[in-house]
Amino acid sequence: MNHSSAFCAAQAALHRERAANAGLANVRSIAEKAANAWDGETSLAEARERRRDARLAISPVNPADDELPQDCRVPDADEYPDDAALIAGTSENPDREFAST
Repeated sequence: MNHSSAFCAAQAALHRERAANAGLANVRSIAEKAANAWDGETSLAEARERRRDARLAISPVNPADDELPQDCRVPDADEYPDDAALIAGTSENPDREFAST
């Protein structure tokens, strides 16, 4: 799972605050290292978000149904007959259709 740049920046700020308020040197050192690590993650997340935005500008994820070829379009719910009619005769077991009744 990828974190957003806003989340990473918030984590960096949180650790910087912990470092500033720490009374012990080792706690301060660990918090500063964590803040630096989150700063690095922030940079990576920003780059990832820029690439995603550029990719979506070229090819949107959800084009309008009118733009899709007919065989790729998802039918509307009112285009389906009764759900029972859709389910009838279908089974997860591929041998079931060959079984004698």
